[in-house]
Amino acid sequence: MIREYIVRPSTFRFEDSHPWVVVNNLCDTIMRELRHLGEDYTISNGVAVHKTAVIAHNVTIKAPAIISANCFVGANSYLRNGVYLAPGAKVGISCEIKTSVLLEGCAVAHFNFVGDSIIGHDVNIEAGAIVANHYNERKDDTVYVNIDGKRVSTGLHKFGSLVGDDCRIGPMLCFRQALCSSPKPSSSVWNWLNKTRNHATCSLKMFAKQRLTESIPTLAAKVNDKCFFRE
Repeated sequence: MIREYIVRPSTFRFEDSHPWVVVNNLCDTIMRELRHLGEDYTISNGVAVHKTAVIAHNVTIKAPAIISANCFVGANSYLRNGVYLAPGAKVGISCEIKTSVLLEGCAVAHFNFVGDSIIGHDVNIEAGAIVANHYNERKDDTVYVNIDGKRVSTGLHKFGSLVGDDCRIGPMLCFRQALCSSPKPSSSVWNWLNKTRNHATCSLKMFAKQRLTESIPTLAAKVNDKCFFRE
């Protein structure tokens, strides 16, 4: 399943095809990887930082974590509960990254939260966007995902999204349990989403590769719980 969205090779080795399984096992995976890192890394108390990585002031990184070559972590950011930054990944100022994998060339702008997620190659997440990982409004907060029209339980209480290679996430959007794969969504849809971002949480369920088949008013009716759109 992951390879439908993450197609380019990475230094991170996916040990399962289901993203929620990868996320659930991420701390253990990182701890194993720490034992195989070379001398280019400084390792202390379960946190490995490559010598070419730049860590700005007042950054907190809690174990386990791997910050790879040429990564950047901006001031006042907080990385916790298992974080893997692949080479060239960038985290801007005042971001929180929790139990997530950010692959090569990924950029998280600033004032973002990314929780329990896998973010693909060269993804750009603009300022203030949130990749949420929890339903606090439900009595049963177990996370379910839709796969081929079927509702599948992850067995987890927290899971964010699988954001595929080359996706672009606009500013101030909040979404969760998304499977994102289209690198260039329709500009008209993108502009509409930006206009609605302050009115409601928009749960992006899927970027598909087909042409846009629904009108903007139809999409408007689906905000809050479902927001399907196609390129």
